[in-house]
Amino acid sequence: MTSLVNALRSSTVLRGPAPAALSRRAPLVQAQRLSSSVLYGCGASVILMLAPQMTRTPAWESAILMLAIVWKLFSVWRRTTLPRWGLSVLALLLASGIFATFGTFVGRTAGSALLMAMLVMKYVETRSVRDATIVVYLAYFVIVTNFLFNQSVVMFAYMLVSVWVCTLTLMNLHTRAPSPSIMSRARWTLRCVLEALPIALVLFVLFPRISGPLWGIPEDRHSATTGLSDSMSPGMISSLSRSARVAFRVKFSDNPPDYESLYWRGPVLWHYDGITWIAARHADFPRDSVRLGVAGQPVDYTLTMQPHGRRWVFALDVPTRIPSGTQLTQDLQMLDSDPVLGVKRYSLTSYPSYQTSGELGKFERVAALQLPPGQNPATRALGTRIAEEASSPAQIVTDTLAYFRERPFVYTLSPPLLGEDPMDEFLFSSRRGFCEHFASAFVVLMRAAGVPARVVTGYMGGEMNALGSYLLVRQSDAHAWAEVWLSGRGWVRVDPTAAVAPTRIASGIEQALNDLDELPLLIRPDARYLRNAALLWDSLNNRWNNWVLGYGPEIQKRLFGGMGFGKYTAAKAAAALVLGIACLLAIISIAPLLKSRERNRILRAYRIYCRKLAIAGLPRRPHEGPLDYAQRAREVFPSHAEQIDLITKLFVGLFYADKPQEQWQTQLSTHARSLRVRKKRGARAEAKAAS
Repeated sequence: MTSLVNALRSSTVLRGPAPAALSRRAPLVQAQRLSSSVLYGCGASVILMLAPQMTRTPAWESAILMLAIVWKLFSVWRRTTLPRWGLSVLALLLASGIFATFGTFVGRTAGSALLMAMLVMKYVETRSVRDATIVVYLAYFVIVTNFLFNQSVVMFAYMLVSVWVCTLTLMNLHTRAPSPSIMSRARWTLRCVLEALPIALVLFVLFPRISGPLWGIPEDRHSATTGLSDSMSPGMISSLSRSARVAFRVKFSDNPPDYESLYWRGPVLWHYDGITWIAARHADFPRDSVRLGVAGQPVDYTLTMQPHGRRWVFALDVPTRIPSGTQLTQDLQMLDSDPVLGVKRYSLTSYPSYQTSGELGKFERVAALQLPPGQNPATRALGTRIAEEASSPAQIVTDTLAYFRERPFVYTLSPPLLGEDPMDEFLFSSRRGFCEHFASAFVVLMRAAGVPARVVTGYMGGEMNALGSYLLVRQSDAHAWAEVWLSGRGWVRVDPTAAVAPTRIASGIEQALNDLDELPLLIRPDARYLRNAALLWDSLNNRWNNWVLGYGPEIQKRLFGGMGFGKYTAAKAAAALVLGIACLLAIISIAPLLKSRERNRILRAYRIYCRKLAIAGLPRRPHEGPLDYAQRAREVFPSHAEQIDLITKLFVGLFYADKPQEQWQTQLSTHARSLRVRKKRGARAEAKAAS
């Protein structure tokens, strides 16, 4: 018994003054000063919130913000205060710099940069609990802005950790003595976050979805773009092919086409200045000058594009059924109405076997035969010689492909740099190149021979991921080929790379290159385990894209019907939402209800103690906490002060503990029942006077 009492008296929970929440003379929370440990923890939380944003903001702003945080931490260590005029000047400089860099405060990048500056400036001037609370609320907003740039599984996990840390910081700010340890607070906060996840899931699934974002975010003119461009010069695609980043994923409704048919059409390049190929404007050519005819079996598939900042959708050549909000240009290129700034899904139908018909327009013919004067004279002479020896345009194409096949050309990701006449140097000197070299040289030869031709860029092939039964197309699959106009056949695809490296078209880039060190590590055949791990991770990302990022009105309606609610209506969705949240709240409440049975036993013992004091003339006031009530009882019944203190400390320690000890409950019940307080004359008057 003595050891139990000593342990209770020495415990953090039972010693010290009354909690601020129970004291009538407690100072206002807003006026309370913060301890150094709390300020250090708040600073660490701010750094954690800002870390993902640092890679997207200008280097000067990131440096200033980190210096400001270090400045604040140093001032906390030295117990000094920062001058407010210095904060005002720093805030003005940051705002001016952001506006000078972006030209606006509106937009994803500019708005996030401004919000980061506000968060850090508020943390630097933090002195009270009120200031720190505002910092945490701002941090929550900064966490959300990460989803405007990155919506991956990793970012979602990072955001969950950030929300947990923010909530833990908020709890540390407002916890008063007696307080649990930091580990107990961390566990309790984690439990709160995990309990909120099912409710968030119900809201995500059942809350009515709309097409497009919930609010409009202006496009940043500084938004980065990745992948193919609307121009091509020697070395561009070979540099892109060194990347293992995902370009898009394709889920076929039936068996996929043969590998040789997997041409994913992108920008079509017409204009040539001797070095660089450039796409034509879609208004340059009249509409409907070329008609499309299809043959064979259609291919139905769902294409999930990764964000690349352009309007291009790399559909299987050639798409015939496209979703609303997209268009098919005269070049048979599919375009979205808006730049692809996030993961986006398209349900498409394509015919790998197709033929164009009609007459080539005057403007198109001029563009398809254009060559810069004075550039690449040897290549032009070769094209003229091939045309003189051939009997037809089709024979010109065959003889040119034979030229590539019979000469010692090398397919490589490390071609040498070319000079002022790049095609002459490539065809007659280096003879080492990638797909853009072969496609460019072939089109120049065709135009020199009088055959209209153009360059088509996009992707070729892909890798089937058996874990998700979908085709994975990476940036390393970027490719360029040619199209020539043949009378009676229209535009015909010709891939000169197949004449030099046929395995590239038959089975992929990793089979066509002799030097595997040129390839990205994730697609090398010799890195089998790493490659399998990458496919497993990509399968997880694909499911995330399909069921989370791609969760829209159509999927919601199908899911709603599959749950047995019948046809989707707004009223049914609202009723299902309310019912789902009510069920979750009921489930979450079960544990506290079970725990309340144990607490009721503690309360019953304490009420016996309160009832005995009330009979003796000292009833407990409705607003009175156990510590204040014990103080009044000690003054009225000084002979029972020790027993009153022991009962009160036992009750407080048991009632507010995570796991009440059974032996302590027994002690509380024993002491409450053994308390013998005689009714004292004038007890009510004395208690009133003492209060």
